[in-house]
Amino acid sequence: MSTLAAAHRRCALLLAPLHPHDQRQLLAALPAEDGAVVRVLLDELRALNLPLDALSAQALQGDAAVSAGQLPGTPALDWNGLAERSSPAWAARALACVQGAEREFCLAALEPAQREAIGPLLSHTPELPPALAQSLRRHLLSPAEAH
Repeated sequence: MSTLAAAHRRCALLLAPLHPHDQRQLLAALPAEDGAVVRVLLDELRALNLPLDALSAQALQGDAAVSAGQLPGTPALDWNGLAERSSPAWAARALACVQGAEREFCLAALEPAQREAIGPLLSHTPELPPALAQSLRRHLLSPAEAH
């Protein structure tokens, strides 16, 4: 990712939690070409309907190429597909390697019946050893989300 593209991404992430009036004022201060790119990225962020806390500082610090569709909290894995192919207990074990807002987002992505079956099991799923959790993250999540 070019330095300019990373700057556009960071700008969109910084603007996303602000009030629309403040966003418009700050975007107006940018050169027209940059403002247009940041507006597109902001529209992509809005379409994701992420909670504000899902737009973490990690996304601003990382230099890895991350598109708006791969922001923290955005599941790279088809969690519904996983839940359909495995038992709720196994899906809960897979979700055990995901923490915080990221886990909540993954749970919210599930169909209601799957969420009701898997959600309660998470509190009974033992914490995974760190190496196992990291291995699962590498296999289940995109490279940008696995760290």
